[in-house]
Formats: sequence, C-alpha cells, structure tokens
Amino acid sequence: MPTLFDNPSVPTLVRLLEEVRSGQILLPDFQRPFVWKDQQRLDLLDSIARGVPIGSLLVWRTRAHLLQTHEALGPHKLPLADPDRGPWTYLIDGRQRLTTLFAALTPVDDPEITDAEEGRWPLLLDLDNPYAPTFQIPRTSLRRRPTLVPTTVLLSNRLLYTHQQALWREGLDREAEVLEQVAWAFRDYTVPVVPMLSEELSTVTTAFARVNTGGTPMSEAHLAMALAYGRVPLREELATTASLMQDLGWGVVDEGALLNLLKLRFDLDVYRADIQALLQSIRDSEHLKALGHDLLEDAIAASTSLGLHGVHGGAALPYKYQLLILAEAIRRRSADGLAGPLPLDPVHRWLWQTTLTEWFTGATGKTIRQSLKMLLDMLDGRPSPLEGTAVREMPHQQRWGAVRAMARVLIRCEEARRRGHDQPAQLLGERGAGALHKLAPELDNSAPAAWVVATPDELRGWRDRRLVPDTWSAQFSADADFTRLQQGEEASARFLSEESAAILALERAFITSVGLVVQD
Repeated sequence: MPTLFDNPSVPTLVRLLEEVRSGQILLPDFQRPFVWKDQQRLDLLDSIARGVPIGSLLVWRTRAHLLQTHEALGPHKLPLADPDRGPWTYLIDGRQRLTTLFAALTPVDDPEITDAEEGRWPLLLDLDNPYAPTFQIPRTSLRRRPTLVPTTVLLSNRLLYTHQQALWREGLDREAEVLEQVAWAFRDYTVPVVPMLSEELSTVTTAFARVNTGGTPMSEAHLAMALAYGRVPLREELATTASLMQDLGWGVVDEGALLNLLKLRFDLDVYRADIQALLQSIRDSEHLKALGHDLLEDAIAASTSLGLHGVHGGAALPYKYQLLILAEAIRRRSADGLAGPLPLDPVHRWLWQTTLTEWFTGATGKTIRQSLKMLLDMLDGRPSPLEGTAVREMPHQQRWGAVRAMARVLIRCEEARRRGHDQPAQLLGERGAGALHKLAPELDNSAPAAWVVATPDELRGWRDRRLVPDTWSAQFSADADFTRLQQGEEASARFLSEESAAILALERAFITSVGLVVQD
C-alpha cells in the first residue's frame, strides 16, 4: 500500500514563518476563519517560551492542484499561489496555531500589513516579574511601560536591541536579560511539519476534516465546505445565500442553518445524517447548478411569508427552523404544481402553535421532520396535531432571552399592526431585544408593561417632552394613560399593574385564537 505521508521536516519557528511570508506555505480557502479565544493564543506563546511541544503541522504538497488561497493571515497580507511556480505546499492542519504565531511575531511595521480584524495584535510580553514573565492581550487600560514588550520584538534583532536599551536606561538589567532569553527560546524553537503525498483532492479534504475534529471543534458547515471543495460549489452557494438574506433584513443566517435546509431538501435527518451523505445527495442532484438559486428563492419566499405574519427579520423569529421549514414547504408545493404565496391561515396557526408550545426547544431530527409534515398537511387542509394543546400561561415576569418572552412582544406588535401600525414589528425584526426600551429607568424590569418597542428618538421625545407616539399607544390598552407615570410611585405602580394585566389578557385571547388552550 503506498504511503500517504513523507518524512517530516523540523524547521525552526523563524524558518517556518519565513516560508509562510514568502508563499512557500499557502493556506487553502477551505480553511475556516480564525476562531481561537484570547487565552488559547496566550497559552500557545507560553508553551513556546517554556519549550513545551505545540504539535505538528500537516501540509499537502501537490503538482496537480492550484487552489484558491487566503490572502491574509491575522493582520498581514499573504502572497497568492503562483501558477508558474509549482509544486505548491498547502497548510492542511494548524491554521489557528500558525495564525497566532505569524500575527504575534511579525513586526507591525511590515509594509504588507492589512486592516483584517482577526483579533488584537500584536500580543504583549509582560516582564514586570522577570522571574515569571507572562503574555497578555493588548488593552487600552494597560499602562505603557518598558516592561510591557510587543511580541513582534522577539524575532527581530533590531527591535530586540531597541527594547533592551530602553530597559537598561531604566536600570532594569534583569528584565533585559529575561527578554533576550525569551527571544532565543522562540528563535530556537522547532515545529515538526508533516507533508501529505497525494494528488487526490478528495483524500486531502477528508484528511483535513478528520484531523480538524480534534482541538477547537469545527462546525458541521465548515467540515462540509471543506469536503465539498473542488467538487461541489457549496461554500459559494451558502455564502451568497447568507449574504443576500442578511441584505433582506434577516441578520446573520449561519451556514449551519442553511446546511440543515439542504438536508431537509434531500430527506436527510437534520441531526443524524453525516456530511458525506449530504454531499452525495448534492452531487447526484440533476439541478446542481440551480441549487443555490433555488435555495435563495425559497428562503426569500419564506421570509416574505413570515413578514405577512408580523415577523420581519431573524432577530424576531422565535426559532430559526421555522424559516427553514417554511422554505422547504414552499419548494415542495412548487414541485407539486402549487407555486405562489402560501395560504395565510394555516401558516399563521402553524407558526404560532409551534412557538407557543415551544415545539422546537430541544428539537431532534424527528421533531423537525414532523413539523414539516404538519405544515404541509395544514396547507392541504388537514387539521393540526397541535390543535387544542394546552399551553401554560405566559409568566407574568418578563424574562428576556426566552422564546415565550419574544412571543409576548410579537403578540403586542401584532396588536399594533391590527390597529394600523406596522413599525413596531419592523423594528423588532431588525433589532430583536435591542428594540425594547423601558418607559422609565425606575420601573420594575419584570413587568411586561414597563417595556415598549421604540426607536431611540421616540424614547428621547418621551423622556424629554413626554411625547407619546401612536406606535406606542398601539402596544398598550386603548385607554392607557401614560401621564400616570409622571404622578408618583403609586400611580406608576397602578399603570404597570393594569397595563400588564391587559397584556396578559391579550396573550390569553391570542393563544385561544390560534387553536390552543390556556392551561389552568
């Protein structure tokens, strides 16, 4: 059996970074972005300073595959692969470590520096205690002092000598000596590099996916995009769809959610189907070229449908799976010759029944398939299995972050829409909980009536001049008297009590209207 790996090389850290800087080692763009947390970056540098192994890097050397590569690593530009200078060496495993080392140790006055926002660079070496030097993240609160040294100094003779001079001038001879010791620890440090020998892209991306299931876990979407690289344009289609959905006001639609929509499309279990099964389904599809276009069209049609029911953006959507299942229902009906907008009443009842029963909390693949079948059945005129389900009354206290809390605000926005004011629902779709403001700072946070969906300008108008916009009045009872909030603590408490009771009554009536029962 032919071997997949060649003998490893063991370059010094200085040599390794020079190979990255010169383009001898390239980063293929199926690599995920930099995701390490601050402490992981600091621990890596500490390990090198102490001589602790940080593991090997895996690279792929090939003469047959010229891949697209990342243009930056940390805050620094990288050369692209030169089509006339094969073979090419691509980094397969070690992106997080190499980004940390390259960005932390490359001088900030490098002419190739960019505006990339992949963390705060460079890192700092703190010599306040020369017997136990530590690494730190740069913060504006840190006082500048000679003993706080940028890590970019460690591999530069000129910068190292300049900082040692500054320490000597302050009489910090021991600190200057420790700085030099740390610098030499970095310069002498070696990193094993293991080369892969294969001209099969599928073998390499599979290896990439497997080695990256350890360490910092990769998302399923990133694994799928890596495995699809060069075979299925999955990355491009998901990125385009996510970007256009964001432009339409649905915020950040992560690739994982769109990946699950594809699983629904191919009747795969959302949670159990492995990535290879999904990619095989995509490769076998007769409509591969139209896949991304169809995915986007279905998602847009689903978002339009949700807008008709007062949900105008991802920030206000109780469960992301509601958007995905609506999109898949639209696709299936269109395939059956039932193109066009979905009937309003069944979608309205399905949306609210799955929200108020908290159907998707702790959802499994089976739950998601059942909810899709439920929606399709309701669209065909069959009764919902959730009809008549008893749901607990919403808690009197407002607990932000809970699905039922968002449902409460959506119901109030729905009432405002019924009275002719769509702005609160639009605002909630754009900003989510950020659209909610307290009528007065001293009011009880837990009282539903203490909160209103409002713009900052409306809030300032109320606090400065006691102006009450019509969009506010529409979120409260018809006879709400906001002037009581200016008449002392007792009058404010009565306002909160009466209006909160009115909100709870509105919720109970709404629960009944969508075919559910309020639990006694």
